[in-house]
Amino acid sequence: MDNSKPFIQNCRFLDNFAGEGGAITVSTDSKPVVSNCLFARNQAAAGGAISFRMNGDGLFTNCTFADNVADRGGALHCTFGSNPFIINSILWNNSANIGKEVYLGTAGAHPGFYYCDIQLGSAGFGGFGGTHFNGDYLFNLERDPQFAGEGEFPYALGNGSSPCWNAGTPDTSAWFYRQYLPDVCLCGNIRIGDNRIDIGAYEYMLTTGSATPLSRVNDGLLIYPNPSSEEIRIDLDMQNTGKVVIELFDLSGRMVALPVEQNCSRGLQKLIYNPGQLARGVYSCRITAEGRTINKLLVRN
Repeated sequence: MDNSKPFIQNCRFLDNFAGEGGAITVSTDSKPVVSNCLFARNQAAAGGAISFRMNGDGLFTNCTFADNVADRGGALHCTFGSNPFIINSILWNNSANIGKEVYLGTAGAHPGFYYCDIQLGSAGFGGFGGTHFNGDYLFNLERDPQFAGEGEFPYALGNGSSPCWNAGTPDTSAWFYRQYLPDVCLCGNIRIGDNRIDIGAYEYMLTTGSATPLSRVNDGLLIYPNPSSEEIRIDLDMQNTGKVVIELFDLSGRMVALPVEQNCSRGLQKLIYNPGQLARGVYSCRITAEGRTINKLLVRN
């Protein structure tokens, strides 16, 4: 894909072959959002599952990358200024001559990994950029996800002892992307069970606890479009009349825009927020109202 921003959800990319990007190549300023997808048994010279190049970025949340094969980057190949965000995803049992799971071809490629399960961790990243990796690597696991290994869904979590169970981004976290997730996973289980999402494209079938469809998990706040390059809209459900404060921070905690205050009445509020000129990247948008504070991740493209 070139110069495009598709939204891809609940897909399986299996047994594909290409010279670059066995399943997908993200190139030339493309910024896809890919949610709840499986990439397995794909092959390529560069990027067994996905190749990112020429400022190709995007956001990938709750995906599973497994058993992909490449010469460089068993799962992911990133080069030439590509900085995708990989969230709540499993990268396991992929293979390559250089970069078993991830290959970073240049120092200018800085992907970010958040709440993922990655075999060998960042220490296993290959390529010049891999040995000099300085992108974000936060809240990740490096433990066997314990795939089921057989049946109709071999890449589902095999049992409740999987380290990926209930280990994804908490729905109160700024890294949680409710608006991009379906109600059910690839095998039909409720996407959030036991009040916290699992890592990967499959939710473990609960035998105890509660399961709430994603569309019903509601903190009363929605930010969209996200990613965005211009103004954003904020839907906020106010229980009482009061002041709303909007603040924006980079990931180091530095405030990057002047706070905005607005008096709002009771009920659903539809606010417009323009943070101004910001560098491309990830920011934390903090909304304070009625004595509570909610943080949401905002991707600027």
